[in-house]
Amino acid sequence: MRKTLNKGFTLIELVVVIVILGILSVVALPKFVNLTDDSRKAVMEGLAASIKSASTMVHSKALIQNKVEGADVIEADGLFFSIVNSYPDTHQIGNGSGDSAANAAGIIGAIDKTVPLIQVQLTANGLKSTTFSYSGLGATCQIIYREALSSTEPPEILTDYSGC
Repeated sequence: MRKTLNKGFTLIELVVVIVILGILSVVALPKFVNLTDDSRKAVMEGLAASIKSASTMVHSKALIQNKVEGADVIEADGLFFSIVNSYPDTHQIGNGSGDSAANAAGIIGAIDKTVPLIQVQLTANGLKSTTFSYSGLGATCQIIYREALSSTEPPEILTDYSGC
């Protein structure tokens, strides 16, 4: 007499696999849920780095053109930027296209005109600061750009990612 062998998994084997998959999903889920916070912080860190590098680039060009003190306009790679103490200005942020001296752009023009500008405000010493912010779902990430006090002191770029 011949015995037939059944090929397949037993019910116990299937239950064990399902339990293992359940444990893995419970362990892995928090890591994937937190990815939006990490990505928001990464975007803001990238924006802060862009602001720093644009500020350095505009400052270098202003030094080359010998426009060191006070407010002025410089031309860099066919675009015009409004500067204060040889660093990008916050006053004309978002207002200028950068296509002419009359339309000189500030720090946003040096980075990207699509960056959301939250506010430009006067500080205690009469210089202006600009706050870039992401707000959503109870989270707030901020970058504050404060004008340079002089051509030898770079602008302050403050970051707060605590609310990301």
